[in-house]
Amino acid sequence: MSVGASSLAAREAGTDEVVLVHAGVRRYALASVFDFRDKEVTDFPVEDVTAVEIDSHRNGTSWNRSPGGEWFTVQGGDTIRGDETEIEAILRELRALRARDILDDAHEVSDPAGSVVVHLVDDAPIRLSFSSADSQRCRVRLQRETRTNVVDASALDVFDRSLHDLRDRRILRFDKDLLGKVTLVTEKLSISIVKTGDDWLFSNPSFGEIDPALVSTFLTALGTLRYREIVEERIRNVRDMRRERYIPLRYKPLDPRWITIKMGKPSFSAKRKPAPDSWAPGAGGKKGLTLADLKNPLERARPGQ
Repeated sequence: MSVGASSLAAREAGTDEVVLVHAGVRRYALASVFDFRDKEVTDFPVEDVTAVEIDSHRNGTSWNRSPGGEWFTVQGGDTIRGDETEIEAILRELRALRARDILDDAHEVSDPAGSVVVHLVDDAPIRLSFSSADSQRCRVRLQRETRTNVVDASALDVFDRSLHDLRDRRILRFDKDLLGKVTLVTEKLSISIVKTGDDWLFSNPSFGEIDPALVSTFLTALGTLRYREIVEERIRNVRDMRRERYIPLRYKPLDPRWITIKMGKPSFSAKRKPAPDSWAPGAGGKKGLTLADLKNPLERARPGQ
């Protein structure tokens, strides 16, 4: 019996005592067994995942996480960096799957759409098999479990992500907190900003003061730049490029870890010196050399040397 908008009159079975209870209790009295069941399809800490395999009729990729937390895959002999944001979004989507219905009998997943295997640090791999969509729902079954879960068909979106979608397509990778100088060059001007303490300043004071909010927005935009497609997957051998196009290389060590290489059109000829391994740019040498005759400077310059 309803008593007011927020209370109900309830009587304990076998007694004549009537008490007032909160109206919200009524929904539990009308609930089914399914309402009280654990609807989580799977449960794992995303930070404990070491690898994830995604396999379907259309796409098949396997991503591994390094001890440093970076995702990568190997395709055709090439190691490709993964986008941690996209890959970990898939893992969170799997964690968030909730059953709309539960089939307790051992229903095999017929008409399979694909499978996902999640590898963990200190636990057995979790394998989820998905069926194709049927009336906006699909079935998911965990290996070694007796129940089959009916979930929303949107769970199949995981199989729509290709290698291109999951690879790291950022053009620039940097830590904003470690930046010290940024130079923007256009056809009409060149502007540099430098960081002094926590503040950014124009290197040329005549430009005036900088809006900190705009600098933050600009750096964020640089960090989120993504390319749309890859023109050529493999990096070509530099020596072959020199033979074909006579591209000179100039290298200058900036610190013991890195070497900067600049490539451009040849604007000089090279001539021999008495020392067999030395050469110098010049003009009018008796015997002009193409750069293909020279040793690859990359073979003589190694990081840390």
